[in-house]
Amino acid sequence: MAFAQTLEPDSPIISEKLAQVYTISRRFPGVDKKDLAAKELTELTKVYKNSDNEAQKSMLLPQMAKAALEIPGMLDFSDKQADLMISLAGTTRKNWNPGDGILVTSAKRDADTEILFYYGYFTKGMVALKKGDTGKAVEFLLKSGEISGSSGFNFGVGPNMSLAKALLEAGQKDAVIEFLGKCGKFWKNDQGRIAKWTAEIKDGKTPDFGSSLYF
Repeated sequence: MAFAQTLEPDSPIISEKLAQVYTISRRFPGVDKKDLAAKELTELTKVYKNSDNEAQKSMLLPQMAKAALEIPGMLDFSDKQADLMISLAGTTRKNWNPGDGILVTSAKRDADTEILFYYGYFTKGMVALKKGDTGKAVEFLLKSGEISGSSGFNFGVGPNMSLAKALLEAGQKDAVIEFLGKCGKFWKNDQGRIAKWTAEIKDGKTPDFGSSLYF
């Protein structure tokens, strides 16, 4: 892959594939997560700058923000990415009529809007927590759950639970339970995860959130 990039240094396809490799590699124990995150962000930035597709660019924002959270000195960057996601989601939401499930200006609501809304507040929560503001992190966690869901959230591994896990470890048990309750309203195919995690938290345990820590 790296050799291919030497032949085509501006190829967005190669950069996107490399970013995916770095994303997956960061999950393994013993790796330099900061270095891999920096490489991932570099490749994602190339894709973002070389893309003329606004939908594709917007959906790169969550991954870029999450990679930046692992890199020292990049919290402000992550926060700006979060604000951009929330702004983009808000523009679409203004045209959303929840009563009939139809966009006022087009045929269907773009489910990606909900992903941007979720990860916008998720990212702001992670930034707040890293800065030591647990209260703001809780506020953003609960705000992130105020979505109607998307195909990825409803039928995949669900929303990312790493902020919830971090806040649980910070003693915010009630807030995490409330957040899981919000998730239960849109994550219909959770295969019993929410009920199981909620019960474990009430029992004083920290659940194994599994792949939901990475989506």
